[in-house]
Amino acid sequence: MDSFIKFRRNSRGFTLVELLVVIAIIGVLVALLLPAVQQAREAARRMQCANTMKQLGLAMHNYHDTHRLLPSGNIVFGFLSDNCRASNREDPYGHGAPWTVLILPYIEQTNRHEQFDFRMPFTFTSQGDSPNKPFQLEPNPFFHCPSSSLTRSTHRTSHYYGVSGGGTPHCNWTSLGYSNFNNGSLFLGSEMGLKDQKDGTSNVFLVGEQSAETHGSNANYSGDQAGTAIPWAAGSRADASHGMHANLAGAQFPINSHLDQAAADVHRWGVMTRTFHSDHPGGCHFLMGDGSTQFVPETINLNVYRTLGIRNDGLPTGGLGSS
Repeated sequence: MDSFIKFRRNSRGFTLVELLVVIAIIGVLVALLLPAVQQAREAARRMQCANTMKQLGLAMHNYHDTHRLLPSGNIVFGFLSDNCRASNREDPYGHGAPWTVLILPYIEQTNRHEQFDFRMPFTFTSQGDSPNKPFQLEPNPFFHCPSSSLTRSTHRTSHYYGVSGGGTPHCNWTSLGYSNFNNGSLFLGSEMGLKDQKDGTSNVFLVGEQSAETHGSNANYSGDQAGTAIPWAAGSRADASHGMHANLAGAQFPINSHLDQAAADVHRWGVMTRTFHSDHPGGCHFLMGDGSTQFVPETINLNVYRTLGIRNDGLPTGGLGSS
């Protein structure tokens, strides 16, 4: 009994110093663990994004098997004079269907595909109304990168743009910085097949990540203004005065350089049509003509990057590793 009483007298709780030490240790462990958890989550999101790109590649090839051509980057109503401007049209805003709509049956979205009237325009922003517009404004989570901060279920943008070319644009509308390319595989009025990728299907970009419309800070490139104006199902504008690619871009500015271009006062439309960007650190995914998906680092040699957007320039001879 005496020993029990002695034990009770000698036992005590934690002192304040000991408690603070324990809390500090737990805080250090959490601080060490949190980046690892975030990296694991981003790795999972990046893998999911790559899987989406692979599904796009399978859809493209199935479309090609059916039609003997890749989907047009954007169907254009009327006569397309120079792969930039359309003329002799009754409706100056009569954009046709973009590639993102044309492949819907091949990504198990036939019901969405059947909602659209392909005889009517696929407009964007406030440029006229069309029976297609309500369906264009419905979000399509398939085209949403999981690493994006935008809400998957409500935002109607696409984070996957067809690669219309690379290097020097085919034509520009300098007042707002729009640029159109026609040396890639998906562009205004394109009718390209895999056989037209003369550089080899493993050396030509087909689709790239484009999240640049959701970022930026200057007056011409604020918030996600551009992104909300261009839905995943928007068609390109191609009238006689000026045009605008929608869901299409060329490889001209370096990967992830959108903020640099914004600081240089390049209009947001010009940034979106001349660069690719992702919310993955260090680079972005590209779908190649052979259906493979490559994560291309933002440090890639700029000339190599530009030639990968071109279907038939004979470059790069060594693929992504060329310098």
